[in-house]
Amino acid sequence: MLRQPHRYIKLRVPASTANLGAGYDCLGLALKLYNYFEFRILEKGRTKLYIQGVEGYRELPMTRTNLVYRALARIARLTKVQLPPLEINIHLNIPLARGLGSSATAIVAGMLAANLLSGQNKLSNQQLLREIVKMEGHPDNVTAAFFGGLTAVMKKNKGFLYKRYRPYSKLKAVLVIPDYSLPTTDARQLLPEQVPHADAVSNLSRIPFIIDRLCSGELENLQEIMDDRLHQPYRKSLVKYYDQMVRRGLQAGAKAVVLSGAGPALVAFCLSAAEKIATAMSDVLARRNIRNSTLILSPDTYGTRILKMA
Repeated sequence: MLRQPHRYIKLRVPASTANLGAGYDCLGLALKLYNYFEFRILEKGRTKLYIQGVEGYRELPMTRTNLVYRALARIARLTKVQLPPLEINIHLNIPLARGLGSSATAIVAGMLAANLLSGQNKLSNQQLLREIVKMEGHPDNVTAAFFGGLTAVMKKNKGFLYKRYRPYSKLKAVLVIPDYSLPTTDARQLLPEQVPHADAVSNLSRIPFIIDRLCSGELENLQEIMDDRLHQPYRKSLVKYYDQMVRRGLQAGAKAVVLSGAGPALVAFCLSAAEKIATAMSDVLARRNIRNSTLILSPDTYGTRILKMA
């Protein structure tokens, strides 16, 4: 006998920082900053969508073109379940279009909710991940947001193979977030279609060492280990005063400073002196009258959580 469908679900989905230097499109780290999503089946009427939270949320569509609703509808079609009218409440804490995986949280939440609301839960986590990545376009942010921790992911036949690692408990990610957006699609347009063989080898050789350092807490030489040749040299031109922020962060005690995802946020990794690092990097922008904010976050090891289901 089929289970009765759930009529209310509340989800918490973490932010993520992806690429981690040389891990372009394959490494991601979930962070303790969360977006919240509530889904309630209505007896009748039309779907209602409400959003609140971070600056810029009013610019998001409040119709069926919203990313959360599109993710819901995609899974409903795949599982052949008619989507009922819903009340969807979204509370955003993750800055939009800054390189912290806000869009990834919307896709993860929408697809997971559709799977649960069907009452049959037809798709496995692997199947869900495949559909999530198809919609997002790249797997690094969404895999970390879904499963938590430090994740490595690769394409495998028609799906994806992922490995989840537990990052060092005292690791800190210092985020400096400029007050301007940088859509991932814009940043990707700068990347060349072909790269030198030596550059590809350089990035590949660094990935196991990035994972080892972030999990062991032995962060010496992390800047050199995270050195990237596939995306940062091309994208950093879109991030104002990138080189100066990196230099000041390292001088203040950061063990590595890299782009967070496609940017424009930068992430500095450290075990101590987090406040000093945040102040030093933020000051580079503040002195040039560029508004910015900072966050000091720890890794999230749980991923997407079902907070309530009824």
